[in-house]
Amino acid sequence: MRPTLLIAFAFLPLLGACGVVSTAVDVGVTAVNVGVTAVNVTTTAAGVAYDAGKATVSGVTTVGGWAIDAARSAPPAAP
Repeated sequence: MRPTLLIAFAFLPLLGACGVVSTAVDVGVTAVNVGVTAVNVTTTAAGVAYDAGKATVSGVTTVGGWAIDAARSAPPAAP
């Protein structure tokens, strides 16, 4: 058997091992990306909830302001 052929056969298991390692790395990277996406979705949901809460507080403040303005502009009660 030729020495070059023996060397080629010697490297085949190493190449297979590289494929396993790169697949494991790809799976790990995918898991990290899924985790980052989950964090982004949670952060976005928290931001939407904060914006909705802020709008509600702003709306309540506006309605309260309208009530005060209406009370101030009402004519005095007749005796």
